[in-house]
Amino acid sequence: MKMISSAASATSPHRIGYARVSSVGQNLDSQMDALQQAGCGKIFSEKMTGSRMDRPAWDQVLEYVRAGDTLVVTELRRMTRSLLDLLETTKALEQRQVNLVSLRENIDTTTATGRCFLSMMGGCSSGGTGASGRASGSRTHLCQGARKIWGPAAGRRRKTRNSENPLLKLRKDRCRGL
Repeated sequence: MKMISSAASATSPHRIGYARVSSVGQNLDSQMDALQQAGCGKIFSEKMTGSRMDRPAWDQVLEYVRAGDTLVVTELRRMTRSLLDLLETTKALEQRQVNLVSLRENIDTTTATGRCFLSMMGGCSSGGTGASGRASGSRTHLCQGARKIWGPAAGRRRKTRNSENPLLKLRKDRCRGL
């Protein structure tokens, strides 16, 4: 866990960055560079899986940010574990009057468009998520999309019905005397 603070005049003291990689072997450099270029005056970072409930640097970020601050992340999945977690986190930030900027998804809640986009995400996801926060059937939809692209050969072979099975048809024909 690292905390970087810079006093450069080009950075805004109200832009706080959060960077995370999932394992110790991964590198934070690209995220740190992007957050510094985005004008973050203070950056919290950690090397820890996002599925863990205890993320010390994330907890420090939430304690540190104040009303009017902007939390900047390189991408939303660095910040949250699931869609449900994302919606809860953005709601909590909004209640505290903390803005959110995600560089990869180009979401900025300091703008009307950014706030509208997050509202639409919440509206679209409210009916389609289970307890895990993932959209129900999302893997099925992905497989169906792959099948459209790659053809029906992708995945498990279809079980033939008795009427389609050539051996059973031949047997029925012999029984009928054909």
